[in-house]
Amino acid sequence: MGGCAPFWKLRERIVSRLKTPAFRDHDSALSASMQWLCRAQDATGGGGVSTAYDLRQGWLPAFPETTGYIAPTFFNYAQLTGQSGFRDRALGMLDWLCQVQNPDGSIHAVIPGMEKPVIFDTGQVLFGFLRGFLETRNEAYLSRAEKCGTWLVSVQDSDGKWSRHEFLGHLHAYNTRVAWALAELAKVTGKPAFAGAAEKNLNWASGRQLDNGWFQNNAFSPEQPTYTHTLAYVTRGFLECGILNGRQDWIGRAKSTADALMQRQRPDGSLSGSYGTEWEPTASSTCLTGNAQMAFIWLRFYQLTREDAYRIFAQRAIDYLALRQERSRLWVNIRGAMAGSVPIDGNYLPYVYPNWASKFFCDLLMREQTIDDGGSALIFY
Repeated sequence: MGGCAPFWKLRERIVSRLKTPAFRDHDSALSASMQWLCRAQDATGGGGVSTAYDLRQGWLPAFPETTGYIAPTFFNYAQLTGQSGFRDRALGMLDWLCQVQNPDGSIHAVIPGMEKPVIFDTGQVLFGFLRGFLETRNEAYLSRAEKCGTWLVSVQDSDGKWSRHEFLGHLHAYNTRVAWALAELAKVTGKPAFAGAAEKNLNWASGRQLDNGWFQNNAFSPEQPTYTHTLAYVTRGFLECGILNGRQDWIGRAKSTADALMQRQRPDGSLSGSYGTEWEPTASSTCLTGNAQMAFIWLRFYQLTREDAYRIFAQRAIDYLALRQERSRLWVNIRGAMAGSVPIDGNYLPYVYPNWASKFFCDLLMREQTIDDGGSALIFY
């Protein structure tokens, strides 16, 4: 091939030359991103949302984990816009998740060769079932959520961590996002076992945080960098559990990480794709998912404190993300999507448009729109 770039890389260069200007406003950007998620759902033909559009392979199979927390995004958008079709799509996602849930309540991963129950995946599907119940009051969804929760409690270690059924077989501090799901379930059901499991996990994860706010055991595996994406996961878990339970110590742990990342926002509004233990950037690229997640967290802190800095830094991130949203006129499979990395061959999911990048971008734009009225009708997971 004489050093020629692969076809899929050449194709990306062509697409980059076919872009229109950025969507004219955030409503348009949000609509385009939601429409892309609809295409990702339609691509699977079964109700679940495609994991991603891969420039090398096309649409990937449906992903239970992220379908679980995308369903609440669709419920929110239906409420915000009055478009009931998005609610119907969310219900279709939940019906599919009912089909793939294991009899013991767990949820399988979809990585080839690793089809087994996973803690994090189960926690994210719990969010979907719980929101389905809150939306419809259908007890079947609550029963499914409780099955998820019961399994998670049953396989938790006595010190609060999960060491079994872990992604890639490693401990993960970012399972605080699973603890958050259990805490929400406890609030709805009143069952102390769920609340107790959540508290135990946060106590364990507290021991993983360094004095500077960085978290140990927070990469997917020791061989991989600690992405901004997983730093946002662990931060959001502490923040939401702290708010839910009135625990200022947990909120303080989230604030330590959120503030450290805010101080490291680049002039263009982006963050490094990954960081080391001293908050040194370990990537020249940026992770769009992590940017959207952190901006959402900053808006949450703005809600809590009314400190303008949080809103200002969140707005910079939103402006950066809006300019990086795909807007090709001719390639509908990526129009409205968010890439894993910028540049496209960066260190987080190169050449891939993951569905969760768009999910968190949509949540961010909806939170931005409703920040001043409290957004009380919307429930973000």
